[in-house]
Amino acid sequence: MGKPKRIITTIRELHWPTSDNWYPNFARNTVLVRLSQTQTGEVIFLRLSVWGADDFGMELDRHTDVKGCRVALKELEGILAAFPNPLTQVWLHDRGFVRA
Repeated sequence: MGKPKRIITTIRELHWPTSDNWYPNFARNTVLVRLSQTQTGEVIFLRLSVWGADDFGMELDRHTDVKGCRVALKELEGILAAFPNPLTQVWLHDRGFVRA
């Protein structure tokens, strides 16, 4: 039997206003926000990431199994729903995001 297939899914992707420099920002002073899921067998890896237009970003990760996925996804969606306008790196850091 081979290795389990790895499935990557983008759940949400949007641009969000920021007041910080993300080296550089996207158009209209925005950053790219992406909520994604990677599943390999029964292991699920959820990531909420925020990226500038080059290689500077911050991420918050959750590892879970199929049974715990709904709870972890709801947590990350709640954080996304609470994003301030404009979003700052300090706000993200205070909620556990790390530089990628």
